Amino acid sequence: MIKDVFAVLFNRILSRAGNLLVLALLARYLSKEDMGVYGLTTMVSYSVIYLASLGLRNSSAFFIAKGLFQESQVKQTLLYIWPLIATLAFGLMLGVSAYNLSGKSTTDVIILSALAVVPMMFVYVTQGLFLASKNIRAFNKSEILSRYFLLASVILLIIADQVTLSTALITFALSHFTSVIYIAAVAYRERSSRHISIDAFRRVLPMIKQGGALSLTLAFITMNTSFSVYFTSVQLGAGVATLVFAALKITDLVTEAASSASLVSYSHTVSQNNRNRALYQNLQAAWALFAVAAVGVMILLPLSEWVIRIAYGEKYLDAVATLNWIALSLPFLCYARVANSGLNAQGAITSGTLIQASEVIINAVICFTFGTSVEHIAIALLVSRLVSFLAYSIIIAHTMKVSVIRTALPRRRQLRLGLRRLHSAYSAALSRAGLPANRQRQA
Repeated sequence: MIKDVFAVLFNRILSRAGNLLVLALLARYLSKEDMGVYGLTTMVSYSVIYLASLGLRNSSAFFIAKGLFQESQVKQTLLYIWPLIATLAFGLMLGVSAYNLSGKSTTDVIILSALAVVPMMFVYVTQGLFLASKNIRAFNKSEILSRYFLLASVILLIIADQVTLSTALITFALSHFTSVIYIAAVAYRERSSRHISIDAFRRVLPMIKQGGALSLTLAFITMNTSFSVYFTSVQLGAGVATLVFAALKITDLVTEAASSASLVSYSHTVSQNNRNRALYQNLQAAWALFAVAAVGVMILLPLSEWVIRIAYGEKYLDAVATLNWIALSLPFLCYARVANSGLNAQGAITSGTLIQASEVIINAVICFTFGTSVEHIAIALLVSRLVSFLAYSIIIAHTMKVSVIRTALPRRRQLRLGLRRLHSAYSAALSRAGLPANRQRQA
């Protein structure tokens, strides 16, 4: 499982690096206020997708992996439910954009802010097909194609001197259609998966029942960071909100470790019937990612000013303190993401939903009480993630019927095994790149 974690991690870091390059370019051509609108739009889009998807991505993987539905049946269901949930997502996003941008932006900007969720919804729910079959390569391609299409489009806009908020939002929406085309070509080649049948809709209800709580959990996960940006925008202005958004996008290079591990963990443990064994493997992955994030934070903190300067330019140096506070929360975020995935795979979805909802509430309470500066808002995010880490440790300990010490603190055996598997995954990555590990050490 660790090897697959790093396979997804490598590709996701590549895709997020592409996103960071896009933001670095846009930051030099858009005003802080326009960057704030662009940042809030892209972040809220994912929260809306998670909420409106009704958990169909993970429930697709669950029903196929458990043998409850055939893969062709799930493909039919996803294909014909997509227009409905995409319309729901568009309506939600349009409402949020209209409320946030009314009087600040034109009507076309408000509509463009909501447009991207239509292709994003198709990509998101159909990725469950790849998770069910453990087709990590196809999953990676479905994500990375859109990111680099976006990067290429922004470069062309710069060359043509056409960089505006509207054109940036248009390219963001168009980029996701490249992934739609790829998934349609890979997953829907057979005519049987495109056959119209009333049974396709009859399968929706049990899938929503299984994944509905999970969609709320994922929405709360992204809502926590989206709330921080949104609260900053409302209280301190869109220009200041850009500082929080800029810091969060840099830390995305680390949080992708958590996302990749959680996806692979779900893919590997959803078909296991031994709950304790599945959760133990999940816990190993959680602590491995905690360690990776901790190392990343130690590297980032002394270099944060240099990183901001290189990524966004001089006018974003006020984001340094915000970046440092958010970076301190990354190890706790990584652990919580992987732990949540393990619980979901074993059917304990409600626990994760309650924890993530509590995380958002804690963040909101601290922000409304003490959120008078951007640093205070970043500290609120740190505290909420720390509480989430402790809550997941307690829930997993209760589920496995072990002491909290065994889940809240890594055991020596777990660290040794985790490091051994990390080294094995690293060697395999070097081998795939044509550079054997022993040659790397000699160099």
